[in-house]
Amino acid sequence: MGSADIKTVAVACLSALMAWIATATSPVRSFEYFLSDVRTSAHNDAALLSEDIVILALDDQALEDFPYTSPINRNFLAEVVAKLDKSGASVIGLDFVLDRATEPAADAALETTIAGAQAGIVLVSDPGSDMRDQLCQARPTAAPRGPVSTTILDAYADTAVLGHGVICIDRLDEVHRQTAGPNPDVPSFAEALWQATVQGAADAAAPQASWPVPFALTETGKWPFPTYSAALLDQLPEDWLGGKTVLVGAIAPYSGDWEKTPLRFADVRHTIAPTDLMPEGQLPGVVIHAYALQAMLDRAAGDDGPAWLPLLLIALGVLVGMGLGLSRLSLWRVTAALAGAVVAYWLVVFLGHRVTGLMAPFTGFSAGLLIAAGACFALLERSERAQRRLIHSSFAHFLAPQVVDLLARSPERLTLETEDSEVTALFTDLAGFTHFVDTTPPADVAGVLNGYLDVIVEAVVDHGGVVDKIVGDAVHALFSAPLKDPHHRENAIRCALDIETRTEAYRAVCKARGISLGETRIGVNSGRALVGNFGSSKRFDYTAHGSTINIAARLEAANKTFGTRICVSAHSKVPLDDVVYREIGNIEVRGVGEPLRVYEARSPNTLPAASVEAYTAAMAQAETDPEAALAQFQALAADAPDDGLLAHQIRKLQPE
Repeated sequence: MGSADIKTVAVACLSALMAWIATATSPVRSFEYFLSDVRTSAHNDAALLSEDIVILALDDQALEDFPYTSPINRNFLAEVVAKLDKSGASVIGLDFVLDRATEPAADAALETTIAGAQAGIVLVSDPGSDMRDQLCQARPTAAPRGPVSTTILDAYADTAVLGHGVICIDRLDEVHRQTAGPNPDVPSFAEALWQATVQGAADAAAPQASWPVPFALTETGKWPFPTYSAALLDQLPEDWLGGKTVLVGAIAPYSGDWEKTPLRFADVRHTIAPTDLMPEGQLPGVVIHAYALQAMLDRAAGDDGPAWLPLLLIALGVLVGMGLGLSRLSLWRVTAALAGAVVAYWLVVFLGHRVTGLMAPFTGFSAGLLIAAGACFALLERSERAQRRLIHSSFAHFLAPQVVDLLARSPERLTLETEDSEVTALFTDLAGFTHFVDTTPPADVAGVLNGYLDVIVEAVVDHGGVVDKIVGDAVHALFSAPLKDPHHRENAIRCALDIETRTEAYRAVCKARGISLGETRIGVNSGRALVGNFGSSKRFDYTAHGSTINIAARLEAANKTFGTRICVSAHSKVPLDDVVYREIGNIEVRGVGEPLRVYEARSPNTLPAASVEAYTAAMAQAETDPEAALAQFQALAADAPDDGLLAHQIRKLQPE
């Protein structure tokens, strides 16, 4: 596995860990709760209607004839229990804490009625604040151990099943979502109702931990339990109550027994009047207990899905985020893609809940997606910054500044891998360099040589070339690499002439200081070459290899033989208004099968036009009449005794 693969795996693992940690933080949990509650509040389903649980509400209508509502009149409760028992209710749950005595006769009537009822009677108890905290903090792990204070009159404790009425509220947003943890001494009110309902069925097992309560509304926006006012109990048909589990509790605007649930954003259409005074976004405690009981009867432990689902969704988000982060798309495109992925996922989760009931989390996938995308984008950006620094360090001194900036901004334009490319190579050499070093004071050698090389490098950069390398006094330059240049031949030829002009001026400056520099010889050739990074893994060396490069080097060396300064191959020769060419002839180049025609390139102001025409005519005549051509070359040399190329042609034609 390469270092890049190891980094990718490390980023994936770290992103998943960070996403998992993020989903456990309070802000993200609050946001997850918010989204989940919106989803729950929007889910109405006609199939949710339950026929096994009935709620009998002690509402304003039922209590309007009583001078006080707390504690509930015991005679009235006795009448309600008696009527429900007579109607054949199988279980009656009273959601009132009978923790203090009232009128003796009324208390006795309720005690007698409960003791003589055929239905199972379940009473709610208050376990006390200490145990309440333990029960709520214990979810979803092991239950707290120890005695539970029932705070209920002994007379009722002896004749009914007790269940604590704790409704746990999440501290983040004060919303009830999960049941209290189980307790071996006193079950919850819903668990006691469930035990009385199943009556010890063989497949019945008490819950081992707390679990989320799956809240939902019917298609008409009501809770799924038939709910009637206790004031209408005498008018209810017996088959509406017979065999049912009936929960009796207060559903009144000012009862104080209301809590927020995941249905807090729903428009709950209460079946009990006055609906306009009921607290918005809250459900009465007796209804919350009914939901918990229904979940137990359905063997439901909430609809959050399997325990591994959040981790799977985090992993999926990390994979998608890494794909986008490493895609090399622009920042705004990545941002748009991330936003689209989050929205699409949320829609799938939202709509999937309506279809399957699965409460898949929103934030795990989203956190994994965003964290992984950000980490990969940062990793890629770091790599590209390093690449841009590499480009600057490698090319800043050898390329035109605008070209370096372009490469740094768009490194994809630079192919660092080896490629077969059409280029022009230019080689320079300083005649008599060894003699210069041996005869010049050491203090002057470096300064003079650096100044000389600066002149050549500046000329190369000015004409769009790149300095491949500098070896001693020699400069190797490339044109059309690393950026493609359709005019690389023209630019290289003009660069060669410019180098000649600039180095001659520099020679004059050195001569005035008493330092003698030789002339600069230049070879130019064009063709295919392998271009790319031929350095090691720790050293960047952008260069070119191939016969094209070798020929340019040999043409530079051939100048000494030809008596020229700029030797250009036929592959590089292009007609230019500011350049004149004189043919040198065909030469044999080692490694090249066919003879190569080469030319001398000169500036027009260094040769009279008539002289160029006469030279061209003599070259043409040399193949058919060497003696006549020799005479013409000798005549031209008489007017230009320092013309090295004329001397070369004369030597070639003179008899041995």
